[in-house]
Amino acid sequence: MNGNGPGTLSRTIDTIEGETYEISFDMSGNPHGQRGIKTLQLSAGDDVASFSTDTSAISRNDMQWKTVSMTFVADGPTTDIAFASTTPGSVGAVIDSINISLVG
Repeated sequence: MNGNGPGTLSRTIDTIEGETYEISFDMSGNPHGQRGIKTLQLSAGDDVASFSTDTSAISRNDMQWKTVSMTFVADGPTTDIAFASTTPGSVGAVIDSINISLVG
């Protein structure tokens, strides 16, 4: 999520107004550079959640991925989804296996 500084990934998805969705993804931290807590923020429309991971014991061979998730209720036919690093500097969180599903 960080190149020369904190970055953002975003996309607009089709949704059904009033329906609940779950966004899940795997999170770790970049094993290069300074170790410590790496953070990011996920937003879906007006809903926002913050996530963190401790990179003190990870390595390129053992990223210690953890799956995290949030739910949101769609307020229209499309929803803007954004992952934003909240870790300063050039070494931040890493994400993979993003899944967005209708809960019910």
